[in-house]
Amino acid sequence: MKNVFKVLGIIVLVAVIGFSMVSCGDDDDSDGGGAGGGGGGAGGGGGNNTVTQPTNTLTDAEALGRWLVSQPSNYNNPYTIKFNGDDIGELGRWLKGGAKNKYINLDLSGSTATTIPDNAFYENNRGYYGLLSIIIPNTVTSIGQNAFTLTGLISVTIPNGNIVGGAFSKCEDLKSVTIKSGVTKIGNRAFYDCGLLESVTFEEGSNIADADFGNDVFYYVHWALGNVDGNALKTAYKTGGAGTYKRTDSGPVWTKQ
Repeated sequence: MKNVFKVLGIIVLVAVIGFSMVSCGDDDDSDGGGAGGGGGGAGGGGGNNTVTQPTNTLTDAEALGRWLVSQPSNYNNPYTIKFNGDDIGELGRWLKGGAKNKYINLDLSGSTATTIPDNAFYENNRGYYGLLSIIIPNTVTSIGQNAFTLTGLISVTIPNGNIVGGAFSKCEDLKSVTIKSGVTKIGNRAFYDCGLLESVTFEEGSNIADADFGNDVFYYVHWALGNVDGNALKTAYKTGGAGTYKRTDSGPVWTKQ
């Protein structure tokens, strides 16, 4: 009889141990899934940083700014952000004020804003956030002083109006600029110290009057040569008109292509 109870005791013990192992396995699987889900929620996991922009951020600058602040840093995979609101200055303040280590391609094509204010995206703390590209809406008729100074723009197309002096100064990664026929005025040193700038296109129909084409607009755009003639492209445009102009590597000479 004692042997029977001993056998029954062993059977019960084995059953309990087996049940415990299965339960632990289930818990491990659950924890693994939760970690993976958390990584995806933080931006896709694995450094992918693919996020879906909340609907309320499309027109509310503060909401967009707060949302960007909450996102993880994304050095290798910039966020493509749309903003259809008109308060460009407020958006810029949020980007500069809290979106630390966020890299952004900004699409403003749905906005009806008419002005990009002075210092709007000015990165006065270089590297704090990175504006790598921007789509400027056709409604914009004025780009303010230092509006894009020190941003990480690589190329930019300007559709209309007045480019105030210094608007794109010190954009150290800027390589190409397209100035559409709607642009009527370019201020002094608008592209000052864009040391990698090598191509400027004046769209067909462009006819900027000499009096409205500022001085030294493209001053110091060749770092290797130093303070080269900032009016060389202005002179070339006066004689050559609309078209694409490329800067030579050997000097401040802009040649129409």
